[in-house]
Amino acid sequence: MKDLKYTLGIFLAMLLAGWLVPAQAQIDTTGITGWTPMYNSMASWEEGAFGANAGEHPDYGWGVYNSLTHSLAGDSIFVIRLQDQQYKILWIKGRSASSVYTIRYAGLDGSLEQEAVIDMSLYSDKQFAYYNLRGDSLVDEQPPAADWDLMLTKYSHTGLGGYPVTGFLSNDGVTVSVYHAPDSATAADATLADTTEFTDSITAIGDSWSALEGYSIVPLDTIVYFVRTDSGVLYQMQATFFESGISGLGRVGIRKKNVDSTSWVLDTLVMGASYADEVYYSLEQGTAGKVARNLWDIGFKSGVFTSSITANTTMGVELYTYPYADTSIWSQVTATETVSATRSGIRLYPVPATTDLYINHGLKTHGSLNISVFEMTGRKVLDQWTEEQESGVERLDITTLSPGVYILKLNNGEEQLTQRFIKRR
Repeated sequence: MKDLKYTLGIFLAMLLAGWLVPAQAQIDTTGITGWTPMYNSMASWEEGAFGANAGEHPDYGWGVYNSLTHSLAGDSIFVIRLQDQQYKILWIKGRSASSVYTIRYAGLDGSLEQEAVIDMSLYSDKQFAYYNLRGDSLVDEQPPAADWDLMLTKYSHTGLGGYPVTGFLSNDGVTVSVYHAPDSATAADATLADTTEFTDSITAIGDSWSALEGYSIVPLDTIVYFVRTDSGVLYQMQATFFESGISGLGRVGIRKKNVDSTSWVLDTLVMGASYADEVYYSLEQGTAGKVARNLWDIGFKSGVFTSSITANTTMGVELYTYPYADTSIWSQVTATETVSATRSGIRLYPVPATTDLYINHGLKTHGSLNISVFEMTGRKVLDQWTEEQESGVERLDITTLSPGVYILKLNNGEEQLTQRFIKRR
């Protein structure tokens, strides 16, 4: 199932050819060390690093909202340094009303251009779908959002200038109230009556569970967290011990209990050596899953009404808005086939398709029209000819195709159009 979702959720366009202006001539990174880096918000998952420079509606930082189409069009170019220290230029070209992102990225010299399409509707059960710009691949590793309440990870504390800290981030729908007791005995006997203010800030717990004493991180037994899950169940939680991920196992011990219970339960969250994993934790069920933090560079948030895109800053990813130009640096570097398809207004539906694919095109067909379908490897899998149609709409039977991403080509003898589509089971 994971392989199928991977195939359906994303495809990488073939290396784009025929570009008229090399990107290298347009990129000037002089003084990049003086540019202002962009970080994810530590208040909400809805404010990723790519939206750090957002203004008033309809400006969402990386793109502008279109009230007619309910889509966002990318209007910014970013320079991003990846975990392996290589720099790339990156353009979030847009997000459709149906939650499909298109991104384009390349080396600073314009080499190794890639374009990727990420259909976030296929990951609606997740908080984020991650993307690896070093490996040109989607990372679909996060457990379903309904399965976890807190994530233990290393994250960039923006109040400390992006300094990495170890802490708990709350899932959407989770609220937290923090009680600072005068001593450990009072904390152990704390009840909900001791605190009434709940917040939905994702760093309500954050790194406040510990303090730095010398070179050691020590859990604070005077702090009690009251955590209300998305389903409304209320828990108490305290940190009990910590083992460094640098020299040990990267473990955090906690004790927890349902507020209706009198018994505490001890548990351990394990990030691993060098804090390798982000740990997804359910207060009811325990650890729900892990994701290796070095697997991804940027993350796309799920949801119909979101435009949040994050950067993996704690793993060395640095994100900057390119200050000298907007998307015009790519205005003349579009593949011929893509321009042709856009110009003619070709439209495919339904998307994704299962049995029949309907093709609404702008070609004038005075004779036969050839419709062919290719796998992403270039192998032709369907080929048919149709006679002239007054409606300009063709129906293609795709029941014999396996689930996946395909390239559709139309040819009337004078003009050729190309469009991609997804076949779903």
